[in-house]
Parts: sequence; structure tokens; C-alpha cells
Amino acid sequence: MNIEVGEYVRTEFGNIGKFYRPASENPDVYYIYIDKDKNKVSSRYDSIVKHSKNIIDLIEVGDFVKIEYFSNRYSKRVKRIFEVDCIIDKSVCFTNGYYTLNILNGEWANQDKEVKPIIKSIVTKQQFSNMEYRV
Repeated sequence: MNIEVGEYVRTEFGNIGKFYRPASENPDVYYIYIDKDKNKVSSRYDSIVKHSKNIIDLIEVGDFVKIEYFSNRYSKRVKRIFEVDCIIDKSVCFTNGYYTLNILNGEWANQDKEVKPIIKSIVTKQQFSNMEYRV
């Protein structure tokens, strides 16, 4: 697997981060930054399920994504949580109870470009499953 420094990676455990560097003491282990404060996590190369320069390529159905966009209702930028509802090829549909955003062929759909959406964070379905309290 040829991963470049700075690429985004997704592990089988649901971690998403930026590839930092191989661990010098063990060539089978790598480090990724998991947040902007440069907190690191290490894992084995064989746990990487996806890698890409574009974080959109790592999103899966069932993930939760915080997106900032301009709300006409409030006349300001807002941040809302969306669930990844479906993915077909390079098209991704984000939904919540009030709004839907779409990425078509790697770009925001024409009507969505007007609200200038920015992905702020992602909680993978594996991370959500690990945090939930089951009754």
C-alpha cells in the first residue's frame, strides 16, 4: 500500500485521520493525526481500509458529518449534523430532518454551492457504535 504523507486514511476500526509517518521502530506501524491539535494514534498498515487525498472518498453510508453552511432561514452560517444516506459512485447524499446536501461527481451540487457547505468533522458509524449506550 503506497500512502503519501498528508493523505487521509480510514481504518477498519473507524478512525479517520491524516497520515503522519511510519513509526520508525516498526515499519508495519504508522501514525495518523486524528484531530487538528495533532493528537496521534498508531495502527498497523493492514488496518487501513481506504486512503485518499480527498476526505469525501473515505465517507461511508451511516457516518455522521458536521457541515457548516449558510442558512437562509437564519441569515447566517450554521453547523448541523447530517447522516450519509447513500453513496453511488462519486455522488454522496447527506440528510438530516430539515435539509439535504449532495455531492455529485466530487463537487457540491449546483443548488448546494450557493450555501457554500464546508465539512467540519466526521463521526464514523464504527465510532458511533462504540459510544452508544444500548438498552
